[in-house]
Amino acid sequence: MATQIVYDPLSPAASHVGHAGGSTLLRSLTLMTAVFVCAIPAHAQLQSAFVFAADPANPKSVSVYTRNDVTGILAPVADSPFPSKEPVNVMTLDFKGRFLFTASYNPSKVSMFIVDPNTGALQEALNSPFASLATNDPVFLSTESSGQFLYVINFNGSQPNVSSVESFQIDPVNLGLIPSSSGASQLPGLFLSGATHPSGKSFYAFLNAPHASIPNEAFFLLFDSSTGKFTIPNPNMNSSAATFGCCFALDPQGKSLALGVSNLLTLYSLQADGTLAPNPATGSTNGEALSMAFDTFGRFLYVDFLNPPTTSTIVHIFSPVTLQETSHSPLPSNFPSSGTWNVDPTAPLLYADQVYQVDPQTGIPSSILPVSPLSSPSAGNPHAIFSRPPGPQPIVGPIALLSATSLSFGSLSIGQTSSAQTLTITSNGGQALSLNTLAITGANPGDFAETDTCHVPTVLQPGNSCSVLVSFTPSAAGSRTAAITITSNASPPTESAQLSGTGLTPAPAVTLVPGSLDFGTVTQGTSASLNISVKNSGTAALHITSVVLGGANASDYSSSSPTCNSAIAVNSACTIIVMFTPLASGVRSATVTITDDAPGSPQTLALNGTGVATGPGVTFSPAAPSFPTITQGTSGTVQTMTVINSGTAPLHVSSVALGGPNPSDFSFTNNCTSPVAPAANCTISLFFNPIGPGQRTANLTITDDAPGSPQTISLSATANPAFTAGAVQGSSTTASVTAGQPAQYQLQLMPGPGYSGSVSLTCNGAPLGATCQVPASVSIANGVPAPFTVTVTTSGSAVLPHSIPRRFVPPVEIRMLLLLAFALVLVEAFKRRLMFDGAHCARRLAWSGALAAIFLCSVIHAAGCGGGSAYVAPAPLATPPVITPSGTSTITVTMSAMSSSGKPLQLPTLQLTLIVK
Repeated sequence: MATQIVYDPLSPAASHVGHAGGSTLLRSLTLMTAVFVCAIPAHAQLQSAFVFAADPANPKSVSVYTRNDVTGILAPVADSPFPSKEPVNVMTLDFKGRFLFTASYNPSKVSMFIVDPNTGALQEALNSPFASLATNDPVFLSTESSGQFLYVINFNGSQPNVSSVESFQIDPVNLGLIPSSSGASQLPGLFLSGATHPSGKSFYAFLNAPHASIPNEAFFLLFDSSTGKFTIPNPNMNSSAATFGCCFALDPQGKSLALGVSNLLTLYSLQADGTLAPNPATGSTNGEALSMAFDTFGRFLYVDFLNPPTTSTIVHIFSPVTLQETSHSPLPSNFPSSGTWNVDPTAPLLYADQVYQVDPQTGIPSSILPVSPLSSPSAGNPHAIFSRPPGPQPIVGPIALLSATSLSFGSLSIGQTSSAQTLTITSNGGQALSLNTLAITGANPGDFAETDTCHVPTVLQPGNSCSVLVSFTPSAAGSRTAAITITSNASPPTESAQLSGTGLTPAPAVTLVPGSLDFGTVTQGTSASLNISVKNSGTAALHITSVVLGGANASDYSSSSPTCNSAIAVNSACTIIVMFTPLASGVRSATVTITDDAPGSPQTLALNGTGVATGPGVTFSPAAPSFPTITQGTSGTVQTMTVINSGTAPLHVSSVALGGPNPSDFSFTNNCTSPVAPAANCTISLFFNPIGPGQRTANLTITDDAPGSPQTISLSATANPAFTAGAVQGSSTTASVTAGQPAQYQLQLMPGPGYSGSVSLTCNGAPLGATCQVPASVSIANGVPAPFTVTVTTSGSAVLPHSIPRRFVPPVEIRMLLLLAFALVLVEAFKRRLMFDGAHCARRLAWSGALAAIFLCSVIHAAGCGGGSAYVAPAPLATPPVITPSGTSTITVTMSAMSSSGKPLQLPTLQLTLIVK
């Protein structure tokens, strides 16, 4: 043993304020994997065998039961469950049997209950709960044999990633807990699990030190409550980088202590006071232990490991003497994890999802009660506390343990006899078991038979057993049931194992030998034959109605079955002869289907053979090349397709060509330009150089002188887009403006993985009076988005000149009429003047000349003589400006780019929406 390191946990603490930042993950692991050993049975001076347990239905309560160590029955005491002021997360019992102590994580408190020694009833102390300034997330409680002190381990100490331990003096008079004036001491790591030795002289803590020199180093710490000191008996625990201490288990009798670290089990023998004996035994395992537990008497160690490929666990049984897995290991995969067990310290019982009794010879637990009232330990639900009544423990009476509660024989034809199944009867109590009778009882006892080594009446001493072999021969169709029933001096005196099976009406059954036919290599033009044996393994005659060939190359095969044309008796067989005559080179497959009157008809058998051509032949490997997904515009890695000459003459490949939907996305290098000898090969190098995105397909056509030429190979691959175009974050591909305002679109190109290059841009679709501007090109590379701006400039309303009023100018016709009318008036006036003034002839002549002149001028004016000065022509109208009309337009941005091999890429357009108001 390594040099011991001694700590004094009762020295003054560096700080009394608990550190609240402990590892939540490690704390959860602690609760889930190691809570089993945190609640070891206590030697309380109680008058009955009590069980104290948390009540999952009410976290602020404690349930109390009396227990029957023979039947496993737990009966709640009067008024159970009993209330608690705080949630119950961990528990321990005073060694004097006076008090039950519980602790809660949140708030960090320790509660104190007075226990009635006769009834088990609980009463919380008046001033409960209690805490010191250092109490922070208490995860473990322990008392010691003198009954003076309660020890508390807090998950969070005053330093990061360490736990602390503190003590309280138990005041039985004032019913209180007095914190030690020394405060709390820091432990060398985070608490994983703990246990108290049945002697009350020592308790143990399993720690993890994440900041030690070796990562995840596991410490085992032994605390001696009589001296107030703790030691680390082996500081390194054989740890190495990345190891992790998972768990440990204490034998309920206090004789052994087992630890699991990485793939290593260590078993310590314990002295009477709980101190460790030297030279612990070690053993390696095939996996890392997840949880572990002892049975009541320390005869078996149960260890949980992962059950690949699932994430569930399976319980394995180890011998504590050899640390080797027993022959009865493991338990069934659906058996509860050992981390969920509550083990009775005085009887071979364990409480999990059911109540189980442990076979003292095999260690296999068998259910004796279908339901356990105790909750499975988990985060927030501690294991139960089992008390031991004073004085010597009662001797357990005789117990008859049956290895199974039922035997099922499945389905058999009427008259068929099954293989025998074994039922073991074990004397599992503390007194001899007297077997009085053993018989088959129930509804159909005649369908079952037994032979046994018990030879009742007989007496089995504790630990001894006998066997019963049971067989099933159905006498009728349908469900058939019975039971193996024994009577004894055990309690209960009568026990049974149920028997069941199903009888089937006689029917034929088909067994094909072999299950498939492989003809190997056969040269074209020759044949090979193989036989199929069709055996009737049923209970009635078999009738075959047809034998049919099918599948991909059925014409390459033929069959005959002359001996299968008549009825085939039970346990007899007929033969089907299958002939393989390959019509082409390469693998040729088919099926033969047999139709008959047996269940499961028709039966199908696979046929396979390889044809070898007499001339050249060709096969391809792989038959369908696979290309990894790459980015449009880049070049993928070469994929090699091997062309194999499977014939007997040289193969000549005359041409290789690409076709199909996307031939431009693929390319090849033909290395098969020379003749290929028989059994030799050449290669064609294939490349995927996508110019378009998405699924790309093509056909590779090989023309040669082999049968079946030309051969076509399908090529398929997927390409990610070279880039995606869209609006930058916070922007949009839709813009709304008033006529005359510009619209701007903040866009970007996001290159796909591995693509770099220059993208040319153009845009069109601008409405009337608008223009679209876009960068001529944008460079993209390294997966970095490349922003660019598209601007659409619109035209608005134009400003018109002020209007000038036009003077009214009468039409020419009206002006002429007015002048004529005026001339007529003058003529009439002149006429009248002549009539009244005949004497003045000379004067009349002068007036006549004047009137004639006026008349002449009027006529000339009317005819347009002076029209140039009388008519004003209207001013010419100005051409109106172009205005962008309101409405919605689609602006199309067209992108073009080249692949790494110089081919233009197939790129989508980017649609922008312009709304003009």
